[in-house]
Amino acid sequence: MALTIANFTVPQCRQFYQFLLSQAILYGIGSGFLYTPCLAIISHYFDKKRPIAYAIVTAGGAIGGVLYPIMFRRLEPNIGFPWTMRIFGFLQLFIFVLGIMVLFDEDRRQLAQRRIKRSKETGSTLVARSKERYSSVPGSTLVARSKERH
Repeated sequence: MALTIANFTVPQCRQFYQFLLSQAILYGIGSGFLYTPCLAIISHYFDKKRPIAYAIVTAGGAIGGVLYPIMFRRLEPNIGFPWTMRIFGFLQLFIFVLGIMVLFDEDRRQLAQRRIKRSKETGSTLVARSKERYSSVPGSTLVARSKERH
């Protein structure tokens, strides 16, 4: 949400500190809060094809890094800077809503049952993860205790 708000506030910025607040602070914090959960949630949905899922998620940033400048160069001369940034905000809002709809598509009860089943298979006490299956997200090792620690 902070990313979308940051894009909508840029056209109203008139002084440097306003750009700093909008882009450096709001956009930076929003990106940090968005990227880490996107990586962490992969381990909940993918077991066998997890490396491919990580590759697709991380490639999304590179694709955006290529497409956004192209879009900006084509839109800005035609509609101006303020509306170009607003279009970026609407595009991000659409992608976020789409992601939320996909994320909450699976019933939470089914997800909880799958975790319980997986924890019984691996012998974990808290979450269905063994020591080899920890994700690379910082703090994820605090979530689960594997049977090797007992």
